[in-house]
Amino acid sequence: MSLNFVTRGDQDQTLGLTDNTQTLSDELFDGIPIPSGFEALNWIPENAIHQSIVLTNQIDSTRNFLGAQINTVRDEVRGKTWATAIEHGQLSLWEIDGSGQTKSVVSTDNVWRSHIVLDKFSGTVKAAWITNGGAGKVLFFDGAQVATAGTDIDFPFFDLAQAPIGSAQTTPSPYGVLTYKDRSSGTIYYRRFTTTGLDAEQILTTDPTIGGASLAIYDNRVVIRIDAFVGGKIVPKIAESTDDGQTFTSFVPIVLPFDPEYSVLPSPPVVADIAGNFHAPVGARHETQGNGMIADVILDHAIVEAIPVTVLALTDKFAVERFPKKDVKPEPDNLSNPFGNGITDGAGLIMVALSEDGALFTSNSQAGGILYPPAQHLNHEMPHIYGYDSTECYTRGIEPNVVSMDYIYIERDPTTLLPVNGELHLETWDMPLPIPVFTATASGQEIQVHIEQDANFFPGETTFTFLDSGTTITSVQVTGDRDAVVQTSGESPVGKRLRFTVQNVFYYHQAETVVQ
Repeated sequence: MSLNFVTRGDQDQTLGLTDNTQTLSDELFDGIPIPSGFEALNWIPENAIHQSIVLTNQIDSTRNFLGAQINTVRDEVRGKTWATAIEHGQLSLWEIDGSGQTKSVVSTDNVWRSHIVLDKFSGTVKAAWITNGGAGKVLFFDGAQVATAGTDIDFPFFDLAQAPIGSAQTTPSPYGVLTYKDRSSGTIYYRRFTTTGLDAEQILTTDPTIGGASLAIYDNRVVIRIDAFVGGKIVPKIAESTDDGQTFTSFVPIVLPFDPEYSVLPSPPVVADIAGNFHAPVGARHETQGNGMIADVILDHAIVEAIPVTVLALTDKFAVERFPKKDVKPEPDNLSNPFGNGITDGAGLIMVALSEDGALFTSNSQAGGILYPPAQHLNHEMPHIYGYDSTECYTRGIEPNVVSMDYIYIERDPTTLLPVNGELHLETWDMPLPIPVFTATASGQEIQVHIEQDANFFPGETTFTFLDSGTTITSVQVTGDRDAVVQTSGESPVGKRLRFTVQNVFYYHQAETVVQ
């Protein structure tokens, strides 16, 4: 009798799961199936270690974790996180806040891929998705089917013109831009939209690309990014609009300083920070060694190395996320640098990168991308991660000088490097911000307070407290973003320890100093 010899390598491909994502084409983002009930032996559930929330165990494909599409967003004003996932073809939406989670169904029509954006004014989530049924792939946007000249539509992406992170949206968004791709022809389309509906379909590009087009909006400026396919490699390109997305420039390649032995990876979305700077994250992998580097391309300013990664695969996800840090206008003698002091005191960003072996890294750039500190390995004590999606950062109000980020993920078997099962987890990171630096100078019973860096005062949301007895605060007047006057009575305030606290839905900063 002749029997097949099942090697260890054969066993590592349990249930026929194979990694078929290493070819530069649109198929790169089609993912692999996750069979029901597949689970590694001797596995310690992640939620037993970090108490994560399991939103569902019905994820049957890795597809929606690949590409630029966004699956989770944070509503700072209302204290909610929204997450979407495709459960056996059903697009589900979870609303998560301090009281728990609520699930609703967006579509049951064999959803292929989806993308969501938070409407900050209404507090609702807008969605674009692709169904894949008997009539082929069909695009839906905001609940309605979208007619298009394309025959094989995929990679939906859109954004709204809204107040930046850390600000409330007080009026409806004036416009937005939607993009999608016809995989059969390679054509990428865009459509501007307003509260009255979608404008006419327009061609963005017909050049060969990998995946679709991501975009970001700040005021009347729209930046669109594609991954052009040139000479067998990815070349990231940028097109811009300065008329609210009505017309766009031609695509221009981003000139990268990488060694020729490095190949650029498929790109995450471009983003705009709190100060209106546009950031295009770029990853590159050494063609023979496998190691890589994640950089932040700050349009009009610099390309900044953020995270070196030991092992990087084509589909390993990375992204730059914003957090609500007040930007500091450049000093008069340094007008070319809109990033505060270039180290901490500016618009905040966090770079997140997932390596091929399931390690998740972040680097917290307080300055807004012009300088990134060494990366932290976030999940060194957790099971490995196969795919993830993260929100923008926000203030939980639990501890001062801390920024938080929610993320959803599926786990990775460290032996096969494949998904463990179809469980979708939700967890929160908490990361420290610099302690603000300020001075307090007394003249009699009056104290002039000035923040040197890493915080701002807000009228009506700023309090002062003496940590020593004998002196009483009688009034506080905020006179500028970083200046305040504190009136006191009782003992002289000189030598006393003074604390300020600034707290609202976006910011929670606190620091202490001795009055001089």
